[in-house]
Amino acid sequence: MVVVISRPSMAGKGLLLAEIDHLLRDKAINARQHAILDRLREAAKPLTLADLRRSPWYLALYARLADKTKQRDLRALRERGLLHLDEAGRLVP
Repeated sequence: MVVVISRPSMAGKGLLLAEIDHLLRDKAINARQHAILDRLREAAKPLTLADLRRSPWYLALYARLADKTKQRDLRALRERGLLHLDEAGRLVP
């Protein structure tokens, strides 16, 4: 499975960042979910889900948390429409 983020224009990047910051302030997403969205938004290239799970920042983010927490965070982002699985199995914000 591949995790990918579309490469929005600079204006689009700013808008996405403002939106996810707003969601964090309103407690609609947690700090971990914000970090995931921010890192994926800034990614230079698509990541597989396996690569995401091996990323040092991702490992640090969940170092003391259960696997279920990781799954819940990603599922919640998908359910909120902040990440989508495309036909190739990639996560797209």
